[in-house]
Amino acid sequence: MKRALPLIGVLVLLTNASGQAPSGYLTWVDKETGLTTFVPKAYKEIPLQPTESVDRVKLICRTVPRELRQLRARPTMRVFLFRWTDGAATTPGDPGNKPDPEANVPTSIREMMEKSKEVKSFDDFKKKKLAGFEIEPVKGQEGVYELSMKRGPRDRAASRSGWLIIKRQGAAAYGVYAFTVRAHQKAMKRLATKVARHLKLPEGKKAAAAKGKVERELDRLYRNKKYRHIEHRREVRKDLARGWKATDTENYILVYHTKNTKLINRIAKNIEGIRSYYEKLFPPAREVTAVSIVRICANKGEYHAYGGPQGSGGFWHSGNEELVLFDYMQTTLDAERNRERMKQKVSDKDALLVLYHEAFHQYIYYAVGEVAPHDWFNEGHGDFFSGAVITSNGKKVTRIRPSWWRIHRAKDQMEKGKGRVSLKDLLVAERKDYYGPRRSDFYAAGWSFVYFMRNSEVVAGNDQWNGLLDLYFNTLKDEYQKAIERFGPADAAEGEQAKPGQGTNMGFKRMAQREAKAKAINKMMDGLDIPTLDGKWEKFIKKLRDPWPERRARRRD
Repeated sequence: MKRALPLIGVLVLLTNASGQAPSGYLTWVDKETGLTTFVPKAYKEIPLQPTESVDRVKLICRTVPRELRQLRARPTMRVFLFRWTDGAATTPGDPGNKPDPEANVPTSIREMMEKSKEVKSFDDFKKKKLAGFEIEPVKGQEGVYELSMKRGPRDRAASRSGWLIIKRQGAAAYGVYAFTVRAHQKAMKRLATKVARHLKLPEGKKAAAAKGKVERELDRLYRNKKYRHIEHRREVRKDLARGWKATDTENYILVYHTKNTKLINRIAKNIEGIRSYYEKLFPPAREVTAVSIVRICANKGEYHAYGGPQGSGGFWHSGNEELVLFDYMQTTLDAERNRERMKQKVSDKDALLVLYHEAFHQYIYYAVGEVAPHDWFNEGHGDFFSGAVITSNGKKVTRIRPSWWRIHRAKDQMEKGKGRVSLKDLLVAERKDYYGPRRSDFYAAGWSFVYFMRNSEVVAGNDQWNGLLDLYFNTLKDEYQKAIERFGPADAAEGEQAKPGQGTNMGFKRMAQREAKAKAINKMMDGLDIPTLDGKWEKFIKKLRDPWPERRARRRD
């Protein structure tokens, strides 16, 4: 695998069409639209979600201003630059403009997300970007609005407020909106005004020249490359935030904001190796051709600023078609540098553990046909694969070890009854239960059951038990395809062969998903002696050797 060089040009320090950046500011250029202005050095650029089309940059203040440090809740100051194009209006009652109810119906989660984020008017913008805020125009200042929360904390100084500044150029609307706390409102207005004052949107030849430069750089980058979905990879690189880089593999594009090149190189190799292993155990309904983003944030703080859920170590987002994690080693180093207390130091091994887990979610989603299995199967296998040991060249999985994130709670469940989840409760658990207050118990039970089913000699010797996981997966896969074909027509372009469910909208797909999951679990549990299997599962986990007893001693609930 050859490393692809990062695309340069998101943020430059030199003079450009906007002039020389003033002290404390940098010149920012949007590669997609050519929008340009100055942004404060005190603010850090956070990547935008792949399905975002209106916001062009998201900036977060690196530190809390001194005058705000006495507030109980430490505020986060955010600045956004945006652009949208007004949509063409239709005339009510005009038969020629009567909307087609089947037109523009989303056929995937990504399309649904992109549609939900579309902005074609100021009203759209207010609903989708400024919900929860009162928006008051500032007298005597065209295009300037003051923002204040409709419901805020009792401490007025700590309530969120902000500013919106809009410029217009033909059908294009662009500008700045910024959030802070009321105690810092005046300072934020000065900053937002300065950014907006220098905000320019090129037209005609200038706009074409700016876009052409980016396209030429991408042409050179991908010349003679044989990767799939080159256009998708190009779009990902256009959206790289300042300081972020990218590299391509056969099935993924890695975007990262860490100097830990050893980790990035290992991820690039190992994710292809673990994918091959997934394919052996779970043959897909049809070839998986999707190219997913693997996003590696610099540290835990950046991961949460991007959108990583609290309490998570990584996540797979089917709508954005990306899996997200962070550099665990850098998180440990940051904590040591800032003298923060950590319950346990983490390392690159933890990052790889999360990678193997989340990459499974990505693979199985496409292997079945855009449907996630029951949570015990999905999360249980994710944690199962997190124990993968892969050769140094990334080409082969040599063995699957226990999960050091789950084994200790799993053994407590079986040895002490602490947080014990019965097999019946595990198999029929709804999403709200699996991810509810007992989330840690369900995760541990899901991992230990899958590990038991794939490693127990008792299971291997039982003709019914040893085929249960394959029975569930194959039933889910087959029933989903049958349901898709029954619920909705297959639409293919002229001259192309239709694939099952191609063009089916999300409403039909969700009905198909529910039906397929119900049939898969019912078929798996039909005639199954659950109490006996539960007992064998408990006995296996009790006897399972713990490779890390010192970690169990340090574990806290």
